[in-house]
Amino acid sequence: MPASAIHMSVANIINKKLKRPSFEFTIGNIAPDCWRHSLLHNDKHLSHFSTDTEINGIKMKIENYEKFIEKYKNKLDDPFVLGYLTHLMTDNYWKKNVIIRYQKLIDGEIALKTLDNNYIFGNIETIKEYLHINNEIATINISSHFNLKPITLDSQVKCIVEEIDLSGLIKSVEHINKVNFKKTDEKSIIYNMEDLYQDIIDCSSYILKELENLSI
Repeated sequence: MPASAIHMSVANIINKKLKRPSFEFTIGNIAPDCWRHSLLHNDKHLSHFSTDTEINGIKMKIENYEKFIEKYKNKLDDPFVLGYLTHLMTDNYWKKNVIIRYQKLIDGEIALKTLDNNYIFGNIETIKEYLHINNEIATINISSHFNLKPITLDSQVKCIVEEIDLSGLIKSVEHINKVNFKKTDEKSIIYNMEDLYQDIIDCSSYILKELENLSI
């Protein structure tokens, strides 16, 4: 799963091109991850339209944004819905094109490739935790490189996606602002930052092309 700073960076690049109402687009982009703090909709796989798949022999859940498009095809012009779709597309792209560079199946075991070309072995949950830790370490560099700003909740947005509610929005934003601008001297053992910056650009280009195909 991409770090929140990756989601925000991609979302900013997308909306710089689309020029939709920024606040609604941003909240829509955050919304799928509000399941963590939601009072009613706390099912990540529901909010992310997850389906089972296998990539490089590793079974995982992946965000099926085509299902989202099919359900909300008449509302794709809404900035909240478009921000939500951008989040799902980012997750999907990241798992198919970025994580596979680091996550391998070696002799039947899941392994995570490090910068020094060694491997960390573990089950899928252990690998997810290593990726999560390294995402958070990389986040401050991403926030600086893409000039991210803290999110402020200065108005209300109507949630028109049935798979989530915004009862957890305040806590989600507090978490994002804390993580994105947390200082650390630690270095990622997984990511080369220049590669990661380019991944964000490439992901954004992919999404813009997909949206163009949808006449958005």
